[in-house]
Amino acid sequence: MRMVVPASVGVTISLASSLSVSESHTDVICNDGSGTSDDGTATLTATNGVGTLTYGLTGQASNNTGIFTNLAAGTYLIPVR
Repeated sequence: MRMVVPASVGVTISLASSLSVSESHTDVICNDGSGTSDDGTATLTATNGVGTLTYGLTGQASNNTGIFTNLAAGTYLIPVR
C-alpha cells in the first residue's frame, strides 16, 4: 500500500502597478472649420500594463499599436484595455 501525503505551496498575488498612458499628436494642417480636414494623428503609449493592450477610438478599428491617423480637429477619448 502506498501512502500519499498532500503538499501545499504558498502563493502571493500582488496588485500590478497602475497603468500609465502618455500621448503625442500632430495637429491637422488645414481645417476649414467644419472638420473636413482629416490629416491629424494621435499616438498613445501605455506602460505598466499586463499582456497585450488594446487602444480604442470611436469610428476606427481598435488596435494594439496606439497609433491613430486621419483624424479631424477635435477632442478624442481613447480607452486603453
